[in-house]
Amino acid sequence: SWVTVMPYQKPRDAGLVRAIIDSSGGDFGTGGRPLYSAEGGRDGTGAAGIVCETTEQRGAWRQNADLGGAGYVYASGRYRTEGIEADGKAMLRLTWLRGLEGWQFISDVRLELPPSEDWREFEAVFRVPEEAVAVAPELFNFFGVGTVWWDEIHLRPASKEEIMQMAGQTLDREPREGEVNYAPADGETSATNPPAFVWLPVQGVDRWIVQFAPDGDFEGHGVVTIEDWPLTVYTPHETLRPGEWAWRYGFATDFGPVFSRVRRFTIPEDAVEFPLPRIDDVMARIPDVHPRAYFHRDDLEELRRKVQEDPVYAEMARPIIQSAESKIGEELYPEPDYLPEGGIERSRAYAACFRSMRPFTAGMEICAKAYILTGDERFGQEARRRLMHYMTWDPEGPTSVSNNDEAAMDIVMRCPRTYDWIWDLLTEQERETCRRVLAQRLQQVNDLHRRMPSTSRPYSSHPGRMIGFIIEGSIIFAHEVPEAREWLDWLRPVLCGIWPIWAGDDGAWAEGPSYGLAYVGIMAMFASALRAGAHIKLFRRPCWRNHALWRKYCCPPYAQWIGFGDHTER
Repeated sequence: SWVTVMPYQKPRDAGLVRAIIDSSGGDFGTGGRPLYSAEGGRDGTGAAGIVCETTEQRGAWRQNADLGGAGYVYASGRYRTEGIEADGKAMLRLTWLRGLEGWQFISDVRLELPPSEDWREFEAVFRVPEEAVAVAPELFNFFGVGTVWWDEIHLRPASKEEIMQMAGQTLDREPREGEVNYAPADGETSATNPPAFVWLPVQGVDRWIVQFAPDGDFEGHGVVTIEDWPLTVYTPHETLRPGEWAWRYGFATDFGPVFSRVRRFTIPEDAVEFPLPRIDDVMARIPDVHPRAYFHRDDLEELRRKVQEDPVYAEMARPIIQSAESKIGEELYPEPDYLPEGGIERSRAYAACFRSMRPFTAGMEICAKAYILTGDERFGQEARRRLMHYMTWDPEGPTSVSNNDEAAMDIVMRCPRTYDWIWDLLTEQERETCRRVLAQRLQQVNDLHRRMPSTSRPYSSHPGRMIGFIIEGSIIFAHEVPEAREWLDWLRPVLCGIWPIWAGDDGAWAEGPSYGLAYVGIMAMFASALRAGAHIKLFRRPCWRNHALWRKYCCPPYAQWIGFGDHTER
């Protein structure tokens, strides 16, 4: 039997439990089948099951129940699997609802369970969102070829003892594939002062407590306590005194806070000082005039004079100006079609698109830069023509982040710069169009980073590159697009804490020297913009200082092979 205690009644047969076959988009009918065995339970009583014949099928048994005001729920039961391999899983999902009737969705939490041919027990405590009135427990076979059986399932309000015990057990878990690790690690010597405190998320917890104390004295006057913190990364705004420290993290419950184990670390006297700037200070430092990224309006006259009169500046500007001359009047690049659904056709279309689109977008930026260097409006007007052409493309269409991230990155990298550098040539209506369209595109990137989230699961190549674009866009649209402050505020702890994700303090780049060269070049651009526009000096981070040494060791002048990563075959 499937027993849910909350105020459910014990079902006498499968008909009292509503069987559904769910799919990833809320669409029913993927092909998974509900089963009921009157004697299939652990003790010979009934058991509910779901059988799937392909990896595209999933299914679940579901009930809706009134929470009765419970702040925490305790779930327990038994399950076993038949034929399920590692890619499939049994899963309990609790979906929080605003009402008992219908599907007034708030959020869900999931307990993934490994395959087990024998009956296996599980138990967990879940925190209920404040606005939740009801819950829908679902017993899944989640894309596993075979059968998942469920028995003796209980769901009820959790006791104080269960809350405290289970809450503590959720902390200090091992990182899963693709997740960051705890930092500072126990016994670590921090290269920066202060260090960034990094930990792993817990289902159902969205507000945290962080404590750090000299000599590990959490009861002393020197302890620092941060409450109600929304992220799993925290970097202090002030430097800490050198010496021995300890830190822990946790969250509040109705019965008091629950903390992780204590991790000790050392801040040496020569640690690089790198406190996190406050968002109000960052916004105040960003000029309210254009250009503001890489170039400042007050410096343009002197820069243009040097390009005209100083041989060194003239030589540096010459290839940019010559290239811009060749771009004037080129045919506009047409908006691409949607990519094919999948397979080799999608890969070929994807590559063909970015290889043909990049030169046109780069040409726009070159013309905008030539205008900055010379003041020649011919270059600025060509950049304007291309920029406003891009503004006619649908941000949610074929070049959105979700459909074609290479095309989307090309736009969010180069269009904001162009807007900044030719701002004085745009009409107010054109400026408003650029702000609206580019804000929509940058919001797509911010949404992607939050979904991952970049604070705990940052290891994806393209989203890691996009961090630079949204930081630069935040500077360019500060004081003009309200969301720019939110983007910058959310990314500051990532930027000053765990970034760059592919490099540690030793300066190495995990994707290899080829990608390291490309990505560090991109990151150096936006770090320069951040230094010029907001006075945040990312180049102080040890990884920057050490990257050149790593490249020297990894790719010495006499090397015939670059060792590892993409493009080693070249």
